[in-house]
Amino acid sequence: IYKWKFVIIITVLVSFLISIAYVELFQSYNAQVVIRYNDSSISRGKTLDEKDFDPYEIVSPDVITAVINDLSLEDTVDSIRSRVTINAVIPDAELTIKESKLKNGEDYEYLPNTFSVSYEGKVGSPEASSRDILDSLLQNYLAFYQENHAAQAYINDVSFDGDLGDYDYIEIAEIISNRIDSTISSLESYQLQDEEFRSPSTGLTFADIKSDYTHLQDYRISNLFADIYRGQITQNKPLLIEKYTERKENFELDQKDFEDRAELAKSRMDKFADANIDVPNSYNNSTDNNDDSLAIIDDVHSDTYGSRQLKTETTYDTLVENYVSYAKSANNAALDAEHCVSVIEKFSIEPDKTVNTTALTESIEEQIVDIKDEMAQLYVNLSKTIDDYNDKTAASHIDLLTGIQYYAAKSQGLYTIMIVAVGTALSIFFAIAYEMIKVYISTRRLYGTAER
Repeated sequence: IYKWKFVIIITVLVSFLISIAYVELFQSYNAQVVIRYNDSSISRGKTLDEKDFDPYEIVSPDVITAVINDLSLEDTVDSIRSRVTINAVIPDAELTIKESKLKNGEDYEYLPNTFSVSYEGKVGSPEASSRDILDSLLQNYLAFYQENHAAQAYINDVSFDGDLGDYDYIEIAEIISNRIDSTISSLESYQLQDEEFRSPSTGLTFADIKSDYTHLQDYRISNLFADIYRGQITQNKPLLIEKYTERKENFELDQKDFEDRAELAKSRMDKFADANIDVPNSYNNSTDNNDDSLAIIDDVHSDTYGSRQLKTETTYDTLVENYVSYAKSANNAALDAEHCVSVIEKFSIEPDKTVNTTALTESIEEQIVDIKDEMAQLYVNLSKTIDDYNDKTAASHIDLLTGIQYYAAKSQGLYTIMIVAVGTALSIFFAIAYEMIKVYISTRRLYGTAER
């Protein structure tokens, strides 16, 4: 074999080069990540909106189509879906419990909240393509999950058309003011949910944006109202007074209607309470003798997912809700009627003769246009901030327990060892075989000569 050493060395080198070429030619890259759903409803097999939980929504057509569009891929939805694998990650402790319960003949069901998601790249694709596709898949799925299963922050566009149209100046001011109040109210609720949130796109917090809208309301809108009232600026005063008189009467009718409904609800509450005066309080699940086993309504308390969680709404609950709703609506109608009276009074008094109404009207129209432009700019920042907030809250529902790990499907070292080993073995085998054949032929010739 020694004299074949150069052939063997050449074979080893050729095998090494073949292994490199093979791996380069047929290499593909896979990516993997482990995710965990944080919503407690997942343990019941439900999403936040009480729909059946399906981990395979991550490969739904909507999500994959978004991935294709984001990365400008030429792949089809089915092609990408076929390369995604989703496996539940079940703790060893749960497997032990399952084995024990099944061994004892007991039913067992475990609904996992942790999953491994992997993507198998195509042969010849760039090294980072699998990672990019899986990353885009996760980002679009987070947005899909937030949009379809979680409460999404949303504030209507409060900007408006600067054209007065059929509205009078005071009506335009009221519309603007009401929209700003609605926006401020929504911002306050989001601020309470997350006071520390700051948008990476705008650098603003909800408090910052609320401050901008509050300043607009307190100064620009207040000045607009003051100028309209000061000069009694209107397109048609008799028509304006007639409209607000009609609105006042309608609000007063609404107030009376809601007050009657509230009184009826209150009467039913009193009758219900009198009829059940001796019934123990079902909410505290106890009586005066401390018998905590007594419950007057079956299934008031959940016996599986939180023993004190109410899942039955009583008749009295509904009556209380109706009473509060009607009373609140009656109060709002009364306030609206009072506002109409105030407008009628302000436009019914003798106007100030010293006011240049023409110049003031032009000023008011300019103010409305300026306010329109400012509100449009404020909404741009508001919209970006809301989008960033939704992205953040979407991520809070699902955690990435690992970063996206990508790796080569074929190990260069392993294939090199295998191919070089096979090449070396074959070269040695053929060398030995060749030498054996030579010896055999020589022996045959030697015996043949001796016989002659």
